[in-house]
Amino acid sequence: MVRPRLQQIVRQVTAATLLAVTFAFTAAPALAASTNAADLTRQGLRGTAGTAGLGTEATPLPVIIGNIIYAALSLTGVIFVLLTIYGGFIWMQARGNEEDVTKAKKIIESAIIGIIIVGLSFAITSFVINRITEAQGATPAGAPAATP
Repeated sequence: MVRPRLQQIVRQVTAATLLAVTFAFTAAPALAASTNAADLTRQGLRGTAGTAGLGTEATPLPVIIGNIIYAALSLTGVIFVLLTIYGGFIWMQARGNEEDVTKAKKIIESAIIGIIIVGLSFAITSFVINRITEAQGATPAGAPAATP
C-alpha cells in the first residue's frame, strides 16, 4: 500500500519538473521579445498622443510647477466653499441660538476671506507663471498648444 502511493508521488514530481522545465525554455524567447513589445508599445502610444494633439515633447519645469500650484489652489478654494456651506448649515440649525449664529457668521466670514485670498493667489500665480513660460518660449499652463 505504501509502494503505490510512493510511485504516485514520484510521477507527480516528475510531471511537475517536466512542466517547469518546458515552461522555462518556452518563456525565455517570449521574455526576450518583450523588450521589443515594450518599444513597440511606447512607439504606438507616442503616435496616438501625437494624433490626439497631446504632444510628445517634455513639459517645461515652470509649466509643471504652475499646474501643481493651480491644483493646490483649486483644492483650497473647494475647501473654502465647503466651509461656507458648513457655516450656512450651522446657521440654519441654530434655531435662534445667538451663540450658534455668531459661530456660523464667523465661519462664513472666514471662508469668504479665504476664497478672496485664494482667488487673488490664483490670479498672481497665473500671471507670474505665464510670464516665466513666455520668457522661456514655452506654452503657458492652461493656454492651448499651438498647432503646427
